Amino acid sequence: MYSITELLNAYKENKPMIEAYMRGDESYEGFTVDINGAPQQVDTSGFGAILGVGIGIFIVLIIVTIALFIWALVVLIKFREYLETWAIIVGSIGLVSAFVPGYGIAGPIITLLVVYLSKSDKKIKKTEG
Repeated sequence: MYSITELLNAYKENKPMIEAYMRGDESYEGFTVDINGAPQQVDTSGFGAILGVGIGIFIVLIIVTIALFIWALVVLIKFREYLETWAIIVGSIGLVSAFVPGYGIAGPIITLLVVYLSKSDKKIKKTEG
């Protein structure tokens, strides 16, 4: 699993290739056009892969990871009055772990599970102590 920082760094390093893929440039699709205009297959071994996955899959992976992170952050903030202290701490650790290599998407998923499973119907009165 890749962390958000690893995904963003890979995006930054491969930005021209990703943008060409989004535009549909043939040179990044594994084909080139010869003088007569006929498409020609080129050797693309090791080319077009970002973090070991194809460009299209990488784009989906980064969108899903960032969307889950934002969703987990929003629900943790929105329902903080309905959560016990331990749930807020575990949810916060889950959000921070999204930036730790090796955890990636698991952190926001853990946060979402903790928030939705431990949410109370009534506001919880926190005592200062």
